[in-house]
Amino acid sequence: MKRIFHLVFILCFLIFSCEKNQNAPKDYSGTYDCLVYGSSFNIFDSTTWGASGPPTQTTLDVVQNGSFITVDNDFTFHCDSVADENTYTEYQGSTDYTIRFYSNDSIYYRIYSGGLGGSWSSNYVGKKM
Repeated sequence: MKRIFHLVFILCFLIFSCEKNQNAPKDYSGTYDCLVYGSSFNIFDSTTWGASGPPTQTTLDVVQNGSFITVDNDFTFHCDSVADENTYTEYQGSTDYTIRFYSNDSIYYRIYSGGLGGSWSSNYVGKKM
């Protein structure tokens, strides 16, 4: 009986004292304070080419749920393995969505849409609040 008690004690000690997984995926959920840079192009009006004025300040709410990342309850990315410095792009019709996270808790998010007559994009660059 004493031997079983010692064995159980040693087994519990080993289970709870083992080093935890240091490679656990990072959680990118949170609110990011961003500058938004916009641009547009229209082949029928050459004055629309270029930046759409000075950058504006906004926030992006990012929710990570397993392999899914949702931005502002608007668009969801499916990423098999989310990691720093990786770029993820998804397409929906003529619009593409791109997201990239950096190790210093910052984000790059882009929405681009275009067709035969022109295009527009919004580029968000920010840091986690």
